[in-house]
Amino acid sequence: MSDLQKAQEMMAAVIATKAADDPEISSLKRVLKLLDKTAKSNRTYGSTNPVAQKFFQQLFDEISTHLSSYAKLTFLVQRSALVCRDQVVYQPESDSGGESIAFKLYADGVREVVLLQGLTQEELSYFLDSLWGGNEPGAEDDDIVTRLWSKNLSTVTLVTAEEVAKAS
Repeated sequence: MSDLQKAQEMMAAVIATKAADDPEISSLKRVLKLLDKTAKSNRTYGSTNPVAQKFFQQLFDEISTHLSSYAKLTFLVQRSALVCRDQVVYQPESDSGGESIAFKLYADGVREVVLLQGLTQEELSYFLDSLWGGNEPGAEDDDIVTRLWSKNLSTVTLVTAEEVAKAS
């Protein structure tokens, strides 16, 4: 084995250890797993169903805990995964196509999502509704970006593909 290969393997091991030890990444993974469960239960049973409400409350509590420790929750959006600091923090368990949060955000032009301290349950609820069309008349014709921008939420920030293209 060459010195270069040894160095690459050692670097990969260090990165893997760092990822496993990073409490912010672990917290973000828990939040995004709950976000996925909550979104699925809302779509399946409706937001007034007790199971959906339980998942929503767990999600809100987990996000609140994360935000109290880290001030913001940030992830980049790729077609089939959500990423933070070059680590996959969410990937659908199966090929769920349009059901994946990552794919849905990506398809609507979202490239980064930031949730900030002070996020209320109402704002989180609107964020979830925006992911899948919401309950507002005419909202199903809008994309996620349009629905969220229409509410002008101070604790939810998006970077769109258009903004990325302009910046580069």
